[in-house]
Amino acid sequence: MRHVFWEPFTAETGIRIVEGNYTLAKHMAMKEAGRTEWDLGHPGLPQLGELMTRNAVERIDYGVVDRRQFPGAASDEYYIGFQYFSTNIVINTKRFPATGPRPAGWADFWNVSKFPGPRSMRKQPFLTLEAALIADGVPMDKLYPLDLDRAFKKLDQLKPHISVWWTTGAQSVDVIASGEVDMGVAWDSRVSAGRSAGQPVETIWNEGAMLPSIHVVMAGAPNRPDTMKYLNYLGRADRQAEMAKLNGSAPSNPAALSLIEPSLALTLCSHPDNVKQMFWFDAVAQSYWRERLSSISERFNVWIARG
Repeated sequence: MRHVFWEPFTAETGIRIVEGNYTLAKHMAMKEAGRTEWDLGHPGLPQLGELMTRNAVERIDYGVVDRRQFPGAASDEYYIGFQYFSTNIVINTKRFPATGPRPAGWADFWNVSKFPGPRSMRKQPFLTLEAALIADGVPMDKLYPLDLDRAFKKLDQLKPHISVWWTTGAQSVDVIASGEVDMGVAWDSRVSAGRSAGQPVETIWNEGAMLPSIHVVMAGAPNRPDTMKYLNYLGRADRQAEMAKLNGSAPSNPAALSLIEPSLALTLCSHPDNVKQMFWFDAVAQSYWRERLSSISERFNVWIARG
């Protein structure tokens, strides 16, 4: 981010970027105290509902930000997504070489008879419950509203085979690459970085979930006009293409794909060949989780704690 966006933006505009470590708790504390120090936040998409409910974010000024750079799910009233990432099944290629059988989707991920061995999943309900329902035969375009009882029942089947419930992106790939688990769930950009570093990991695109990595403008942002200029800069195709070349992040501006070598573009989740195999975390999904994240998370944490 520093090399691709922050420093070039400052050189071009004279507007300085000050880095900070974003947390939802600090965002809310600033809002409650009425002393907002940050201009931009980088929450997860499921957290947006809580921020909106508490009036902790401001609308994007699309008079300044060219929304054509952020088509589809890459933008809405309260966020812009400067890149995409996907949540997918990821395999250890030593355990599953290209010449042998490999899991092709969530039903196979659940099939411990055909594909024995330990698994890993993220320690949160978001997209974990969707995976369970897809494994149980629910079509990707019929997931919402989630049948929670059915999803937890399906998770019960796999729970004894989940040896790692990961909490960080780095951990998600490391446990697969090290052989601690044979397959797991991870973000595609983490897998790309791992493969570049020589790790034996590979993404299974089929039945993955596509999401934007978002920025929001914090309520009371002290530098709001400059913030909107920066958000507009994040949509530039040449900058997004450069980001993809450096760390495998998938651009949200479709024009960026034409600036990327075809061999690299094919490894990005936003390439059309990969997109068509996945489902979008669209407005319906976002609305569902915005209203229910807290209550479902509570149920999920109780379920995890049962052992």
